[in-house]
Amino acid sequence: EPARGTDLQPGNTVTIVVSLGPEEFALPNLKGMSRSAAEARLLELGLVPRILEIPGGDGSHVVTQLPVAGTMVRAGDSVTIYVA
Repeated sequence: EPARGTDLQPGNTVTIVVSLGPEEFALPNLKGMSRSAAEARLLELGLVPRILEIPGGDGSHVVTQLPVAGTMVRAGDSVTIYVA
């Protein structure tokens, strides 16, 4: 503050806000969720879902995930869910 391009005089105050970056949070447990629900949850959290199908299943439910539940992540991180 003030807005970019504002003319200032010597002695005027300028406020600068510095970001600490995206907030970290614990990755939820997605195991057992349907593929679509898990993908939607990841997108809701601002994460990037990667989906890998395990041969022999119908690809409808999450059987595991990387990183594991409880790992600290940030919006924009990728999470791989393995579906069978």
